[in-house]
Amino acid sequence: MSESNLPVLRSAYTAILLFCCLAGPAGAHEVEVHRSISHNAVDILDLGLLNRYRAEIGQGAVDEDTFPQYCYHAYNPHNGRGFDLPCPGVADWANIIASNARDAIPILWAQSISAYNAGNLGGP
Repeated sequence: MSESNLPVLRSAYTAILLFCCLAGPAGAHEVEVHRSISHNAVDILDLGLLNRYRAEIGQGAVDEDTFPQYCYHAYNPHNGRGFDLPCPGVADWANIIASNARDAIPILWAQSISAYNAGNLGGP
């Protein structure tokens, strides 16, 4: 490499370094980012059925980022695992859900039927 290129390389490296140091934090894992991504997907597809449930689809993306869903949100096929987080195992979590569901099923069923009868297809 000739010495005539050194000032150009120094300037480029300085610009990259400044950009990295001054750039704001990335928000890829912020909850509202996933809502926005879901809304953008609905808007791009522009299908009547999806447009009707745009808010629910966005809320589903937010719900997916709450405990415990985020524990099982990702899967790496190279190592057969998801995130390395201190989360209950799948079998443990299934038992937690099942024990809570037995108490909640009659309430949720009644709320769902009531919402359906009222014409609220979005749920209780």
